[in-house]
Amino acid sequence: MKSQIDALRQLTHELLYLGMDGEPIYADRFRQLNSDVYNQAEALYQKKARNDEEEATLCITLLKAYSATIYDRGDKGGKVQILLDRSWEVLNK
Repeated sequence: MKSQIDALRQLTHELLYLGMDGEPIYADRFRQLNSDVYNQAEALYQKKARNDEEEATLCITLLKAYSATIYDRGDKGGKVQILLDRSWEVLNK
């Protein structure tokens, strides 16, 4: 699962910083990144980590991914709240 988290983190970073290097932003690349980040976040959302450190990394990566994307199937806000609750559980440890 670490490789999936790392891949999502890298894509999310690319989406968040798209165009910051002065290069033009192309609509097709923007749409593709949004779609890839959202779909990978959805796939990882249901997974549970093996330990507290991986759970913390998973939660922060998913929170960044959901905040970076323009897509929402109507349940993104609820998922973000669940991730915040999961994060609090890890922070207490």
